[in-house]
Amino acid sequence: MPIIASRAAGSVSGFGRGGAKSIIFDYLVVGAGGNPFIQGSGAGGYRTSFPGGTGVKLAGATTITVGGGGNPSTIGALISSTRGGGGSSTPGQPGGSGGGGGGAGGDGNSGGYTPPEGNPGGGTPYGPPNTSPPCCNSRDAGGGGASSPGTNQGPDWSGNGGNGSVSAITGANVGLAAGGGGSSYWGNHTQPGGFGGSTPLGTIGGNGARTPANPGNPWGQAGTVNTGSGSGYGNGGASGVVVLRCPGPLGPSITVGPPTNTKTTSPAPDGAATICRFTESGTLTVS
Repeated sequence: MPIIASRAAGSVSGFGRGGAKSIIFDYLVVGAGGNPFIQGSGAGGYRTSFPGGTGVKLAGATTITVGGGGNPSTIGALISSTRGGGGSSTPGQPGGSGGGGGGAGGDGNSGGYTPPEGNPGGGTPYGPPNTSPPCCNSRDAGGGGASSPGTNQGPDWSGNGGNGSVSAITGANVGLAAGGGGSSYWGNHTQPGGFGGSTPLGTIGGNGARTPANPGNPWGQAGTVNTGSGSGYGNGGASGVVVLRCPGPLGPSITVGPPTNTKTTSPAPDGAATICRFTESGTLTVS
């Protein structure tokens, strides 16, 4: 059975229970983004030990769950990142990051972790959306992201999704866990929906519905797949991702499955590193 490590990630630590060899991995675990209704949805929880944190010791076969459809992502029973909160016409749902809400936004960091796995969603201080067309109030709130909360609706605009975080655990900077933008679904207005949360790498949360260039489109955008980002109205939250990393010389002892998940070797500050990236649920085996 895997156990949490008490020293720096990346070393071989002899043998685990039953004589199995164990390896300490750095990890990145991002839950699936929430499912939106009108308001933008929150990003899935974002948890990582890289760089400089306490890794996780794995031995034998460990089940890796990659959240989809608003579900958490996990490394066995050791590390879990909460799904994102759904956007709602009532108060936003809580989650890793909270969904935008009619009235109040959903709370973030539902797992109660330190450091927190996310931020709250925005609210609607100018009143809930009028859902009886034709209507004039289509201003909705953004979902929370890993780095910042979702923003409230304004007097004449929808709220933006909270920004995500950037991880270099794979050897390249990757943007993750941004909130979805609030929609502007109803009526004949051409005001844009809120922007999805972003990172320095670009927008990865789903934008809200309706833009001046396309006023007849009621649907928002989906967050980028395998980033755990929130989405705009009409889309499910983006699926999450799990990454495990250890020094390259240990790679031959590790297998991943199914084949859609990958094991690669990348340059790293401590030499070549073995990177195991899970984009769907599967198994990591240390032999």
